[in-house]
Amino acid sequence: MVRPFSTEWLVSFKDPRVLWQEHWFALGLEVLNAAIVFQLLRNAKRKGCESFYVTIAALISVSTFEVLPLFPQEGYKLWWFHHGMVNILNHRVPSYIITSFAIVHYVAHNLTKNSNLPTNTRAFVTASAALLMYLPYIWLAPRLLLHLVHVDDPIFLDRLLDVPYIHFIVFFLLFYHTTQLSVENFEALEAQERNSNNYLWCSVVSGLVSGFYAIIEQYLLYLIFVLILRQNLVLGFLMAFGTTFWIAKEEVKALKDKSFSIAGVFQPLKNKIFWGAAALMLFSSTLPLWLNVRDLKSTSTRLELGPCNINHEVANTSPLMIERRRFICPEDGKRLQFDFHCVDPVALQFGVKNRVNQYTMCGKEFDNPTQIATSLSVYSSLLLFSIYSVMRFSFNHKEEKKNEQYCSKSL
Repeated sequence: MVRPFSTEWLVSFKDPRVLWQEHWFALGLEVLNAAIVFQLLRNAKRKGCESFYVTIAALISVSTFEVLPLFPQEGYKLWWFHHGMVNILNHRVPSYIITSFAIVHYVAHNLTKNSNLPTNTRAFVTASAALLMYLPYIWLAPRLLLHLVHVDDPIFLDRLLDVPYIHFIVFFLLFYHTTQLSVENFEALEAQERNSNNYLWCSVVSGLVSGFYAIIEQYLLYLIFVLILRQNLVLGFLMAFGTTFWIAKEEVKALKDKSFSIAGVFQPLKNKIFWGAAALMLFSSTLPLWLNVRDLKSTSTRLELGPCNINHEVANTSPLMIERRRFICPEDGKRLQFDFHCVDPVALQFGVKNRVNQYTMCGKEFDNPTQIATSLSVYSSLLLFSIYSVMRFSFNHKEEKKNEQYCSKSL
């Protein structure tokens, strides 16, 4: 089955009813989320508040994170959410992920706007609140769906308590950087510079840079914890948050100042809007269970040599699409009577007997992790240099503009 709105779909498209029957839930989510985002932006623009520009920054941030990577194929572990610029014609952009991210960020930002916290602390609290609301989309709903639909699968190991730590880290970084950069850029504007054009420019820059940051930090986390230290992602998750708290020492000192209030940290949890939004996200995430479970489809793309047993993934473009990634190990050769979803038993036995240790990244195979580390380092360096060049040009242009205005006033 082809992806809707892809080039393959455009060529084979005949009847719009087919699109609705096969992808009704994903299309419904996209239309609903787009309408909600439009209303949020319209309401925020009418009130003239910063939430309008923060929402734009969130849309740009997650879109950058989804689209920017240039590798031609989705990879193993690292590229969990990305489609990549090269693949954009063959994959429909998961717009409902983008819009739902912006909606959650809008709600979380408004929950902390009167919290009286330092900028970094407010960004941390906003990201934590947003992550809690977004939890069903990245953890509970996919595993609940898989657990109920594939409960009779003898090789199914993706249980409800398997926490996707890398998902948590990535989304937290996106929420955090978008809030931090947006608020800092807005506060840096002078009184005479606070107009719609400058606010819009700040939101665009904040969104782009936060997307860059999240991509690079994902590289580094994968490189350090998976390839170099070979540690479980649980440890990486804990160390990432430990590092965050260590960096926040100055924020703790600022909280002791009388101008800030520690009570603002728990302000989102005291608001009924937070719990209502979390309940709404949970309901929408599990909606397929209440509507039509038969529409759930299980697909598979390729046979991979790697971790033992079979793993499952939920497609980015539709919660109803469950992709079974087939990993084999020597022990699987003894269980060929089980359902491997149309895998040729002869090919499976051949793969088990000729198993080799390789590392897969972005659809490419490498004989050793050093090549992966080199690729990541080069790509990360290029991105960092690009960010530095853009920010330096922006800063110099802004300073020159200020100098020109000052000179004109002095004359």
